[in-house]
Amino acid sequence: MGESLTQLLERSQEGNPEVLNEVYQRCYEEIRKLAMYQLNRLKPGNTITPTVLMHEC
Repeated sequence: MGESLTQLLERSQEGNPEVLNEVYQRCYEEIRKLAMYQLNRLKPGNTITPTVLMHEC
């Protein structure tokens, strides 16, 4: 397995901003699932999608 998210974030703090793309790729689907869960708890009729919600956050 590659570097942990913590290690990647530490590398970004050391001046390597490109690693944030890796962090984003690893977290994207999990964050989208969390957004979907939160939206499912709201009243029906919302027009926002999980993808829009996560990008807004």
